[in-house]
Amino acid sequence: MKVVLFFFFLMGLFAVGIFNYDVAASRPHGKVVSALMHEFLESSVKREARSVVMGDLNPISRPEAAEHYRYMCESCHGAPGSENPSLSKGLYPPPPKLHVNESEWSEGELFWIIKHGIKFTGMPGFGSDHSDAELWGLATFVKELNDLSAEDYTGFFSAETAPAKGGSSHDHHHGHHH
Repeated sequence: MKVVLFFFFLMGLFAVGIFNYDVAASRPHGKVVSALMHEFLESSVKREARSVVMGDLNPISRPEAAEHYRYMCESCHGAPGSENPSLSKGLYPPPPKLHVNESEWSEGELFWIIKHGIKFTGMPGFGSDHSDAELWGLATFVKELNDLSAEDYTGFFSAETAPAKGGSSHDHHHGHHH
């Protein structure tokens, strides 16, 4: 009987904690929740990406990957020579600044993340509207991004492909909105 009562007591504490949990993106998780979320994320991506193999796939070129990064990723993750993107300031957890620190993920893990996204982080999955060749090229580009200077990065874009202030020249449409 004591075990049953203790079980219901624990379930009650759990329910109170769940229903009173602060979900505001403007306030960070506590240390325990942050540690658990990080551990779940890392173990899940590593487990899921184990079966990812590029195989005979021919990834897109670096300039094509740079264009994809510019229109799919830069508004959250930033780019060499850019300030902290305003969109990323409102996200929690904050998106990693991929141009500042070398990614802890392998190319296969980056491919999996880009293709499937990550729940509860704001990271969308792009697999439904981009080919694996595009996503592999992008994963490779992200892995090398922190080695690029601002000049190297902007050198991928000609005057014709540079977006007008506030606009976008991303000329292929896959059902996503930038």
